[in-house]
Amino acid sequence: MLLFHRNKKELKKVKEKIEIFLKNESLSLKENWQLFKVDSRPVDFIGYRFYRGYTTLRRGNFLRIKRRAKRIYKRRKMNLKDASAMVSYNGWLKHCDSFNFKKKYLNPYINIEKCKGVLKNANSTKQCETRKKF
Repeated sequence: MLLFHRNKKELKKVKEKIEIFLKNESLSLKENWQLFKVDSRPVDFIGYRFYRGYTTLRRGNFLRIKRRAKRIYKRRKMNLKDASAMVSYNGWLKHCDSFNFKKKYLNPYINIEKCKGVLKNANSTKQCETRKKF
């Protein structure tokens, strides 16, 4: 859980209220909670890095996406696993400031609409097979 506020005293008050609520539910906060300024360093949480004015993916995630896109491009053929991975990565990139990354490393190699087409085709084929069984 992340809480953001301009005032440190307000954050401590909210933390105390959360502790009271959790105590009533027989739960507790982790002992290693921390309070720090976002200006001095980004908040690393759920695969993203949150800065004061923008959000990026973690470096490792960027590298994984870039390498996967180049590998698919070299093979010249997209399978179901690759298509679903790239559509998932695209959804991940939508929620951060990644316009330049997409422009440089994703769009030249991968067509997201083609990936969606592969998934749609695979799903319709799977549905036809299940209908034939019944």
